[in-house]
Amino acid sequence: MLQRLIDLDKTILLAVQKWHTPFWDDFMYIFSGQKIWLLTAATIIFVIIKNYKKESWIILLTIVVLMTLSDQISSGFIKPLAERLRPTYEPSLKGLLSIVHNNRASGYSFVSSHAANSFAFASFSALLFRHRLYSWVIIAWSLVTGFSRVYLGVHYPFDVLCGTMVGIGVGCFVYWSLKKIKPKVLEISINQKDINIIIAILGVTLISMTIWHNSLIILG
Repeated sequence: MLQRLIDLDKTILLAVQKWHTPFWDDFMYIFSGQKIWLLTAATIIFVIIKNYKKESWIILLTIVVLMTLSDQISSGFIKPLAERLRPTYEPSLKGLLSIVHNNRASGYSFVSSHAANSFAFASFSALLFRHRLYSWVIIAWSLVTGFSRVYLGVHYPFDVLCGTMVGIGVGCFVYWSLKKIKPKVLEISINQKDINIIIAILGVTLISMTIWHNSLIILG
């Protein structure tokens, strides 16, 4: 049974590898990075401070705990336990993958920390902001983040799927914990205009990646 799952994982990965084009190579490489999202992250922090005021430190500290917990569970616990080689280092896949900008990544493959961390933040922030459009946008962002790891060949689909499950679990758990410890903080709602600003900044970032992707490679 396990071997069948491994074979299916490789089959799906190789199928995705057939979709490579120069544009999507650059786009996914940049999307998968962290530097490109610094402005969006800064905007979210600004919105939290503006709306939560003196209580904002609780939310920001919770997010730090959230990301630390997600990363430690995925990278610090599961990866060393599973010890699964990344596709880029798997001998049976040598010569079959499209290595984008020599990005082979490092460490073990299972589970995807990118998927875990992005979905941890997405699920927590969606529950926190309680805004339908934001929820759809941040979930879509997380899905593309996970897909980009498979596209780049640094993770198997099953790595991303399980990382997603870890992230959602951590995000919901941390939100539930905050609700038990500081329920009044969650009664504060985010201004509609501020939510629109976050979505607008994210949209501008995506447009920039589409138009100037060649010059943004350094951010990958």
